[in-house]
Amino acid sequence: MVIRATAEQSRMTLEQIRLTRGCDARAMIAWLGRHEALATLLEVGARLSLSDSGVSRLIRYAAVRIRENEAFRDSIEMVLRRCRECRMET
Repeated sequence: MVIRATAEQSRMTLEQIRLTRGCDARAMIAWLGRHEALATLLEVGARLSLSDSGVSRLIRYAAVRIRENEAFRDSIEMVLRRCRECRMET
């Protein structure tokens, strides 16, 4: 759910997200996967083709972006809203 909602918000496919280093969508998936979906680092890493240390770095990067960048925070909120809507539909 998190991955699909993030991809829609970012207007990217999962494959594009996986292959694009340094994109905010990857950081969002890592942060949301860990903090909202409660996925392990290994689970998140498997979806993003990253090691657990790579996921940790992305999560730290996302935490800084959340604090410092309003547009990034807004995107996170939109993804969370989409995830909630999907849960309500099922």
